[in-house]
Amino acid sequence: MQAIRPKGRKKRFIGLALGTALAALAIVSVWLLQTPNRVAEQETGAPVSIECWIYTKELVEYINEFEAENPEFHAEVRVFRSAGQLYEELSAAISANAAPQLAEIGGMYGLAQLADSGMLAQLDDRFGADAWLGFHPAMLAPFTYNQYRWALPVGGEVPVIYYNGDMARHADLNPSSFVSNVYGMTQAAKKLTVDINGDGIVEHWGLAVDSDTPWYLLNWAGSASSPRGEDSWLRAFRMWQQFVFEDEVMKPLQHHFALSDFIDGDVGMLISSSRKMPLLDRYIGGKFQYGVLPFPLFEGQQWTPNASGLAMLRALPEQERLALRLMEYMTNIDAQLGMLQRTGKIPSRLAAIDRMALDEALGPRERTVIRLQRDFASMFPSADDMERWERLAEITEKLESNAELELAPYAHRMAEYGPLMPGAAAHD
Repeated sequence: MQAIRPKGRKKRFIGLALGTALAALAIVSVWLLQTPNRVAEQETGAPVSIECWIYTKELVEYINEFEAENPEFHAEVRVFRSAGQLYEELSAAISANAAPQLAEIGGMYGLAQLADSGMLAQLDDRFGADAWLGFHPAMLAPFTYNQYRWALPVGGEVPVIYYNGDMARHADLNPSSFVSNVYGMTQAAKKLTVDINGDGIVEHWGLAVDSDTPWYLLNWAGSASSPRGEDSWLRAFRMWQQFVFEDEVMKPLQHHFALSDFIDGDVGMLISSSRKMPLLDRYIGGKFQYGVLPFPLFEGQQWTPNASGLAMLRALPEQERLALRLMEYMTNIDAQLGMLQRTGKIPSRLAAIDRMALDEALGPRERTVIRLQRDFASMFPSADDMERWERLAEITEKLESNAELELAPYAHRMAEYGPLMPGAAAHD
């Protein structure tokens, strides 16, 4: 006998199947309608991340502002304590195929090696020829190699002398004129070196130099217009040695403590970078008045600045697009006008420098630094930049450790590197 199925159950089954089919159709319809919008979001508004390595920590502020104005952009930022540390880790990351898409590069050494690695993107084809015309030549030179530009300069620092105004007045030194040349600096340092108790132990030293000692020796040994020959290196080494052993105005082998010693009021003059102004403002506060003077040179020399630039490494098309936009943002005139106050770096764009020089509200310390850019020498990269830097650091330690050190062999060795080559014109 054939079983009879209830009609109600059959109707419910048909209704359930029909409802499921309609629901599936609705889902497919919604997906089809929204797919073009999703594609458009991916093309125009989806967040794109790039990894950015910097050593000027104040640049994080610029990156945050750019992100706020460009929601499709996100940067994973890593801040290093120095250009040297960033370069070492960047070199290792390149070898491990784990490099960031954007990196801040120092102008003293490393650019040639990075460009030769094949990982840097040359920027001449990515920025038009007119885009390079507004930059200070001395800021562009360290990033011009093999006729191409490999980084966009954001700013530069220059050696200066910071002085303790209270100690200068107590020593009857006129801050406006007591360091007009290298000899004047030495004489001022003698007056500022004080043994308060007369027990043979110096409490206040006249001079301290921070840890970028190779940079200062490079400046004292000459510039592009005054070649670094053997005699120039010998003069620079002899003067440095005299600071410690003959003039007795500088405590030997204390460069890593130089900044803190100056901030604590234990040093009358500090040779350091203009980039340290924001730090000194923050930590000195109102403990004493301090000022800035030009780093003294020998006759006929020019200051060799240390530029910093943003270099782009291999990236996906969307990452490259946003990296280039961020580089342009940091070098537009509005960003550049605040570069000195925010980072201690001189703007890389001439228009920003000119406008700042006319700003009556600019403080005396900043005005002193801005004026120095008129006498900058251009330093082009070469493959032996790092070797020269490391050798100078070693020589500095020897100069401060041995009063009887024979200087001529070291001067001869440094002269073998030759003068800083003027470099070829960049590709346009």
